[in-house]
Amino acid sequence: MVAIEPITEMALAIVFGACVPAVSGGAIKQTVPSEKFAQLSQSEMNEYGVNDAEAAFRIVTDVGLIIVAQKDGYCRVIIGEGDPVEARERFKQLLSERGGYIPTEKGLQETPDTTVGKIDLGHNEYIAISFTAGSDAGFFASSFRMKQ
Repeated sequence: MVAIEPITEMALAIVFGACVPAVSGGAIKQTVPSEKFAQLSQSEMNEYGVNDAEAAFRIVTDVGLIIVAQKDGYCRVIIGEGDPVEARERFKQLLSERGGYIPTEKGLQETPDTTVGKIDLGHNEYIAISFTAGSDAGFFASSFRMKQ
């Protein structure tokens, strides 16, 4: 296995350890300590392009800038560094390790830049997680709860 860059590993840990639990309605336990989240000021939200978020945070880490934004039941993680191809493969691996899968329904197929995954919660509910590679580096990933 290729070593994943620390910023990519940390950002994906936030996706699956904080964002997915945040939208799960308590069905999935958060594994990222709350001390890792530093709330952004309005000027920082403007600077990082998340000024429309209801809440936005910077992850306290020395591996690089990781932004988390929440709005209307969505939770998004954004990084501008790291190899997006490696990040996408690691995303798929972590999705599978958490009981998730890549659906085959029309409109949810992978594209060159985007992968959509699902984690079933039961009772016809699931968490949808999308991963979109940056054009040169980084990625953003969003999670939200859905009914089938």
